[in-house]
Formats: sequence, C-alpha cells, structure tokens
Amino acid sequence: MNSKESTSFSINQQKALEALKEVDFDWTVHLRKIWQPPDFDVPELNRDVREKLFSRLEKLIQSPQMETSCGIPVLGNGGSGKTHLLRVLRQRCFEKGVGFVLVDMTDVKDFWETVIQGYLTSLLQEEPDGTSQLQKILDLVFLRALSTPKQAKEIASFSHESLLDVIKTNSAMAIHSRSQAHHQVPRLCTSCHSS
Repeated sequence: MNSKESTSFSINQQKALEALKEVDFDWTVHLRKIWQPPDFDVPELNRDVREKLFSRLEKLIQSPQMETSCGIPVLGNGGSGKTHLLRVLRQRCFEKGVGFVLVDMTDVKDFWETVIQGYLTSLLQEEPDGTSQLQKILDLVFLRALSTPKQAKEIASFSHESLLDVIKTNSAMAIHSRSQAHHQVPRLCTSCHSS
C-alpha cells in the first residue's frame, strides 16, 4: 500500500467512523425497560403471539388449582419486537393483579443462578402504585395467614421475639388458612427472554 492509498484509506475510515457516531443505536427497547409502561403499542404487530400470551395469562388467572406457569420462552431475531411484547404482557399482568417474573436467558453461564436472579430482580420491581411485587405477595400471605391480619411493613417493625410470638400464636391458624385459601395465592407469569 503506497502513501496515497494509505491516506485515502485513512480518510475513508475516518468518514466511516464519523458516520457511525451519528447513527442512533438506541431505537431498540432495552430489556430493563420492560418494567416501564410502553410509550406506544401497535396490537397488530405479533398479533398471533400476543393472543397466545394473553390467552395463557387468562388461563393462569382462571385456574382453580394451584397451577403455575412453567415459563413462556420468547424467541426471535433482534428488533422483531420481543422486548416490546414483554412490556405489554407485563403491563397486562399488573393490570390483572398477576405478578410477572422475567428470566433473561441471554449469556447464561449458570442456569439456576440466572433463574434465581430473574426472580429476585423481578420481585423487587415496583408496580405502578409504587409497591414491589414482593411487598404485595407478603401482604397477601400475612393478611390471610394471621388471625389478626397485618401488612408486611407492620410485621417488619416487630422485634424478633414479638415476631416469634406471632408465628407461634398463629401457626395452627396459618396452616388452616393455607388449606382454605390456597387457591388465592398470587400467581406469577414467568417469561424467559433470549435474543
């Protein structure tokens, strides 16, 4: 390569780098944004998949048994609308009072660690009213299991000894309540995302 070709290559390379800097690569929805309501929605996009997901959600809600979702894998090419679809599904879950768990299966090194991380991260996400999914689940458990219903934040303020007394006092009642109300435990819709 002579100096003229080298200079030409360098100028072309510089122009390409400048053009690349001007490109907006932020047009896709990042996975962490599924916890926010979608800015827009076009229901006609991925309509078949959307209807299947919503149908599974309704079956989960209507199920009279202690049925859980084994997960819904969402697969597709980059930019095909997977993350947007998950945002819409997550929003529908929250509207219906169903928890939503996202397990991001991209770049998995340890399957179970990834699943646990997905559950923990998801349960700590806030719903539109500002409470986390975990807070709502704990409230439902405590409200149903204790003879004197209490919310989780009340329980958290108890001393260790007081909490043990509450547990001892209510253990028989909790077992009875659990057998009576096992159909009312909140359900979680689990989705796996992979690119």
